[in-house]
Amino acid sequence: MLEQFGKFQKTVILEGCFSTLSDDYRNRLITLGGNPEAIATIGEKVGEFAPYDLVFLDGDHCEEAVYADLSLVCHYISEDALIVLHDLSGDWGIHVFSGVSKFLQEHPEFSVRIHENLGFLFRHSHHIATLVRKMYSGKI
Repeated sequence: MLEQFGKFQKTVILEGCFSTLSDDYRNRLITLGGNPEAIATIGEKVGEFAPYDLVFLDGDHCEEAVYADLSLVCHYISEDALIVLHDLSGDWGIHVFSGVSKFLQEHPEFSVRIHENLGFLFRHSHHIATLVRKMYSGKI
């Protein structure tokens, strides 16, 4: 799909643990027979490809991990960037939203809009605010 839209050469996909692996996630992984040591920590690679215009985070759902991920990535995004967060509703929603809330308290220049189980986090820039309004009005 990225090739179809001419974005393949401009896209970087980093897979692994972004900033931290919570004890809860580590324990669940071990219980399920997984190896936490096999999960790459990719946080140190983030700066290599910055600045980012779009970031999709679907990681550890623990409050502290969400907060750590956002605290790391906010330094590497463009002024008009959009951070899309997964699982802001359902079983994980309260934990993910708690991490987002903690981040927003320390970064008042950001806002969040929630649609179903996705969160859209962005700086208070005219361009991105207009884009988000259009998304919610169905004009995109």
